[in-house]
Amino acid sequence: MKKVYSLILTLFAVFTALTASAQEETQISFTLVLDNPDAVTVTISNQEQEVVAGNNDFSVNPYTSLEVRPKGDFAITSVTDKDGLALSLYGGYFSKYFYSVNESGQIYTVTTKNLAESRTCSFVLIADNPDLINASLSGSGAELNLVEGPQTIAFDPELETELYLNSTGSKKIFAITVNDEPFTVDWSNTIPLADGMTIDVKAEYPDMPCNITLSFPEGTGIECIANVAINYVDITLDGNTFSCQAEDHVDIRISDAYKVNGYSFNGEPQDMTDFYSNIMMTPTEDTEVFIDAEPLPKLHATVIIDNPANVSATLQYETITLEPGENTIEFIQNNASFSVSNSPLGTVTKITQTLNGEETDKTGSYFITLEDGMILNIETEDKDLPNMFVLYVEDVAACNYTFGLSNSDWEEYTVVEGYNFIPFNDGDLQLYLGGETANEHQSVWVNYEQLAPRYEGGSSWQFTPQDGDVVKAFALNPNPDTYQVTFEVEGEEEGDPVTTKDWVTYNDDWKNFTVLGKTAIVFGCEADAQVEVFLGEEQIELDKTEYSQNFIFTVTEDTTFTVKFGDAGVGSVLMDQAIDSDAVYNLQGIRVGSRSDLNSLPRGLYIVGQQKVTVK
Repeated sequence: MKKVYSLILTLFAVFTALTASAQEETQISFTLVLDNPDAVTVTISNQEQEVVAGNNDFSVNPYTSLEVRPKGDFAITSVTDKDGLALSLYGGYFSKYFYSVNESGQIYTVTTKNLAESRTCSFVLIADNPDLINASLSGSGAELNLVEGPQTIAFDPELETELYLNSTGSKKIFAITVNDEPFTVDWSNTIPLADGMTIDVKAEYPDMPCNITLSFPEGTGIECIANVAINYVDITLDGNTFSCQAEDHVDIRISDAYKVNGYSFNGEPQDMTDFYSNIMMTPTEDTEVFIDAEPLPKLHATVIIDNPANVSATLQYETITLEPGENTIEFIQNNASFSVSNSPLGTVTKITQTLNGEETDKTGSYFITLEDGMILNIETEDKDLPNMFVLYVEDVAACNYTFGLSNSDWEEYTVVEGYNFIPFNDGDLQLYLGGETANEHQSVWVNYEQLAPRYEGGSSWQFTPQDGDVVKAFALNPNPDTYQVTFEVEGEEEGDPVTTKDWVTYNDDWKNFTVLGKTAIVFGCEADAQVEVFLGEEQIELDKTEYSQNFIFTVTEDTTFTVKFGDAGVGSVLMDQAIDSDAVYNLQGIRVGSRSDLNSLPRGLYIVGQQKVTVK
């Protein structure tokens, strides 16, 4: 037994040694040599380290960062490696990213300097608007805190030999003078420093208006301009002339429907080598911009599709709407890219391209380059989607880019303001909703219970809907109002009355219930019942089928309705109410559209003109 125990201890010791050895093989060891630990801050992966004068040994994992930054009035004058090679400093500090164990064994020697003692020279800097100026010193990388007007700035004549100036605005600095002599201004400016010198920086531009006039050859007009931006902000054109200030950045974007053969500024032709679709300029005077543009010819292709609801289609990467049957697609001569992909409701089964009498199978193509006269025949198949949930969106425009509804294949549903009826498979959906900036501006409710955001204090929600769910999203309303709905009865109740909120949720007590926000309400009963519904003195319009009669309205406040049963004039009203042969109803007797809407409705059984119709 002792021998077995001894063997286990030996194996454990060997294993421990091997493990330690393996760990050592994956570590990167280096030494940081400091002349003054009080002059720098050392961080490894953003964690500050305690350091001493002389050698500081570290062992880190691959993909670890090291930074050595100067403190206060200190500067790092040099960093060398173990071979004495000088390493680069950026902005006055040293940084290193370790990738692999091959970088082990390096020695970094850091030399520092006390600038409070070495800054024996100075210059005067005069700034008109310090908010528009970035200023820093070479060598130390020290950033200067400028004030309006003149200020004296000390510098080290051996280390800080240059002043760096650039603009924080959308234009270059307007003017710089050095000892009253003009300095040529660029986006980045480097000024050699000398003791006692004066540097005057004018960042703000005086009022220097420039009028820009756009002109075109005969047959072309302002319609060839897609938009104009001044300092990256779009402006509204009113005619062919607009104004800007001198040195403003002007960007004139040409419409994709036009070809530019050339352009000139005040009669001087400009280089077209790098021209794509934008004319950019920084005018210093009134300028006539002549644009030699001509419209591109309009070309046409035909797209034939059986059920557009089954696909998502784009032209030049912009979503387009297709109709059942034949669609004419207009595009310009530069090859237009057309794509069609599966929608959440269906799949593409075949795409046949016909061009110059030749047929080509394009099934599975991500993008098809359209040519004039091309015909695309798209065949689709409906998906089997047995489930349905209701999504109500108060304000789609107020939702940000994270707002969307997609299935497990990342196929996007189209969501509109108001009610959306979403068919889906079990576990196939994820709903993502994002509001403006913070969750106090919005709220999401699932089956009338508020849903918490994905993380505390966040502004996005995610969940998996279930069959029959009602989801209500209030993008700008963290506390939507609730309203009490009451039905008061006159006469003897008949026709098995029911009430439904949000189209799918039946109320246990049809006479009294609460709703959330702007809600659609349906009061219904059997087709042969004698009934009228009033809101105050106003009679609610009747929606009648062979099977039921319904009264549909939207509630935006506490509301009391009067339901009158019996034959007090009701019978004649109902007999005069013709059944709309064009209307489409679901099996709950709720009108959901007209005959022309059938192809866009979810699959299922509907009532049209007293006939049952199946939508596949």
